[in-house]
Amino acid sequence: MSKLPPIDIVICTYNNAPLLDKALSALSQQKVPAELDWRVLVVDNNCTDNTQEVIENYRVLVGKIPQLSTVSEAQQGLTYARHCGVQNTRADWIAFVDDDCFLAEDWVEQAAKFAAAHPDCGAFGGRVILDWETVPPKYVLNYGYSFAQQEQVVP
Repeated sequence: MSKLPPIDIVICTYNNAPLLDKALSALSQQKVPAELDWRVLVVDNNCTDNTQEVIENYRVLVGKIPQLSTVSEAQQGLTYARHCGVQNTRADWIAFVDDDCFLAEDWVEQAAKFAAAHPDCGAFGGRVILDWETVPPKYVLNYGYSFAQQEQVVP
């Protein structure tokens, strides 16, 4: 396998500071090889809550997310926010992570390993396991795909 490629993680957020806090907490616990260059960019899409305080806490106080930065996007909407994120990154690989996704502690390393092993791949995704805040009705569990649940299989 070739050298692990740099990865920029883009998190777009709009008034979701409590879940962003949990998402950044999960990122701060990544187990990543020292040679892997990874950065996190949070795109603030006109937040009026304490999003900036949450980001600053992880940027300065926690200090476990390398090169954590933020940028503002005035045009409302996920497409505008993601476009802004792409314009403000520099790695060949960009991971879009939602502000309510809590990544496994080896996610960044595994993503980099997959990218290194498949350099001609245009995009890839993975497993999404739903973590319900309260137990949903049983019939809802049969429709996890409607709530972004995924089980991607690598051939």
